[in-house]
Amino acid sequence: MWWFIKKQLDDTDGVVYSYGYESREQTGKICYNRKEDKCDVLIGADNDSNPLRVCPYVRRVILNENAPVERQIATG
Repeated sequence: MWWFIKKQLDDTDGVVYSYGYESREQTGKICYNRKEDKCDVLIGADNDSNPLRVCPYVRRVILNENAPVERQIATG
């Protein structure tokens, strides 16, 4: 499985990404709260039956790669 994320907002409070599940089409939205170190799915992407599974990967990309503008995440 894979996700494609694109940054929508990045400020001192957090980061918002739109994302697509196994597609570059952006139909979902994820928010990472820096103060609480918490990731939440605001809108699940089309065909993503379990949108919460992307959160740990997005968190890792934000913290380890300094919140890139866009990124493809592949697992499995």
